[in-house]
Amino acid sequence: MKKTFFLSLASITITTLSFADTSINQPNINVVSDSSVTATKQISKDYLPTSESVNGTKILKATQPTQSSHLVGSNPATWTPAYLNVKNFKKCLKTQKYRGWEGYCMPEQQSKDCPNESWEKLKQMNLVPCVKDKD
Repeated sequence: MKKTFFLSLASITITTLSFADTSINQPNINVVSDSSVTATKQISKDYLPTSESVNGTKILKATQPTQSSHLVGSNPATWTPAYLNVKNFKKCLKTQKYRGWEGYCMPEQQSKDCPNESWEKLKQMNLVPCVKDKD
């Protein structure tokens, strides 16, 4: 039993997706858009792609940051930037204004006031680099 769904894209292009019966082992899909037809894998209502079935790659969830070293704390509502735990971080980082907000950035070179231990820790954190001023 085939089910056909029609999708209207911007009221200009109509695309037809044909979903196959669940008894098919190799799912295929035919996409018809105006004058062209593209044959790809068909998706049945019982066979939806999962993170393991998409070419063997993992799909990361977008709800949480992937680099936990940037944030500190056990409660996501109160996470703070990890650089705040580095002693003398203010002596090492610079501040820059960008579109109405001001934040810390990582300079290219270590300042003379910045302790070596703090500089090394901050370099490992992959912080936002400072933008060079235009001359």
